[in-house]
Amino acid sequence: SSGAVVTRAHGEFRLDAERYVPEGVNAYWVLGAARRGQMDRVEALFDTLVERRVTLVRIWAFDQRQRSAIHRRDGTFDEDALVALDHIFAAASNRGLRLVATLSNQWADFGGLAVYAGWAGVEMGPDALASPAVRASLAAYGRHLAARTNTVTGVAYRDDPTLFGWDLVNELRCEGCAPGLASAFLADVAARLREVDDRHLIGAGDEGFSAEHGVDVRRHSATGELDWVSAHVWPQHWRTLPNVNGDLDGAGLRAATEGRRWIRTRSAIAREYDLPLLVGELGWHRELGGKRRRAVVLTSWVEEARKHRAGSLVWVFGDDEFEDYDGYTVREDDDAARVFCR
Repeated sequence: SSGAVVTRAHGEFRLDAERYVPEGVNAYWVLGAARRGQMDRVEALFDTLVERRVTLVRIWAFDQRQRSAIHRRDGTFDEDALVALDHIFAAASNRGLRLVATLSNQWADFGGLAVYAGWAGVEMGPDALASPAVRASLAAYGRHLAARTNTVTGVAYRDDPTLFGWDLVNELRCEGCAPGLASAFLADVAARLREVDDRHLIGAGDEGFSAEHGVDVRRHSATGELDWVSAHVWPQHWRTLPNVNGDLDGAGLRAATEGRRWIRTRSAIAREYDLPLLVGELGWHRELGGKRRRAVVLTSWVEEARKHRAGSLVWVFGDDEFEDYDGYTVREDDDAARVFCR
């Protein structure tokens, strides 16, 4: 694998000055496994992904839950947890994989922005995104990781080509926010992170909404602080998929069509701003027509992303020990596992 850092130019991701179209999976859970001493699971997962020619894995590089917080209110950090992250990066590096490191979360799972809002004494929403303290807290965590020297490899994160880039907040939304507030929040945090790491790309990590849920992908892109356009594809969450009779007949076709439209229109937005597109999540529930239909739907989305030279990451890849708590888990023997194996 190349030892070069991924860059962008002319609306594309670049690696060694050549076009790079990353394809892979989300495996947010690997940090939790590593913290429990299960690096064997992480390494086995990475081996499986390499066999399937996956090049990129998106992970949670944070955990702000009360009993397991990596970033503490007093400004200190859980060193054991960060050593676990070091081992994950070392294992990925040894296999030529690259990682998207997500720094926080809109949702309550794993803590996320709500914890920083609590520290600042403000409610989630407009007050949180306008808060200098919330912005400083998130930026401080990213800056700490970027400046950290990996205890396994001896390479600083800001210099490590294993790091594809930073996702600032998974699926940021801000109901009731004034236009531009969410974009200003992301731009502020990105600028502070870039002061420490000016080599790696930075993305929003959001779903790609245009003037919905208090966020706007065009405003994000216009800040000049983000290096790719983010999009997620969850049509069964966003739109009504049952037909006029109220059942799910044809839901797969409608979802495939809606997801492809979403990728196509977000690709057009990316071109407007001369940015590449990374479709950070592609998810389809196993009960909406079974695993085989899921493979067909996911394949249609990945193929649409390929048409536009966009990166795409399936949600979520799990091993046999990973609990399929939400019905979206793809395992090694599933039809959908062949989606990204060209």
